[in-house]
Amino acid sequence: MPYVEGKPRIIPFAQDPAFQQRIYEVEQKLVYLARVWSVQASALGGLEDTMPDRTETSDGVPSVYPTFGRISDGWGMRIHPYTGEWEFHQAMDFANAVGTPVYTTAAGTVTETSYDEGYGKLIKIRHTGGYETRYAHLYSFQVRVGDTVKKGQIIGLMGDTGISTGPHLHYEVLFFGSKVNPLAYLNRIDADLYTIR
Repeated sequence: MPYVEGKPRIIPFAQDPAFQQRIYEVEQKLVYLARVWSVQASALGGLEDTMPDRTETSDGVPSVYPTFGRISDGWGMRIHPYTGEWEFHQAMDFANAVGTPVYTTAAGTVTETSYDEGYGKLIKIRHTGGYETRYAHLYSFQVRVGDTVKKGQIIGLMGDTGISTGPHLHYEVLFFGSKVNPLAYLNRIDADLYTIR
């Protein structure tokens, strides 16, 4: 097709079947990512709606790091260490030595301390405003169901229980029952906040 000054060039797509298959695969990934984004946007949209009411109850919003250590796995796609399959990891993992203190990231009430085949020793804490946090693969519990905890209080010790490839804390944040990226909430490390025992 000859080029005419001032007119856009029209370049036809390749008709190669392998190229068309690749386009299809990319489109499918985009559809998947759009769904993930939609869930996150809904959760964050709800968060935005409640922000004006949050000033007096900010201790109930998970906003500090749950432990000290290296972030060994973040929120997002990864190859599962046991199955070898791609999966969406809906948490953050912090690696450190067995016995490293684990702190609650917001004030709340302990709703569960249990052992789960996958999570190992697990603590669940309910916070204000529809938040819940989960702390997994613990070595031991320092709280009981029904305990009221303050932001920065030691709730357990890091371990290697359940399905685990080494000592670490698996940390989840839920907002009205939907898992959300914890990194969006971890805006500071406040050393004065943590309880020393």
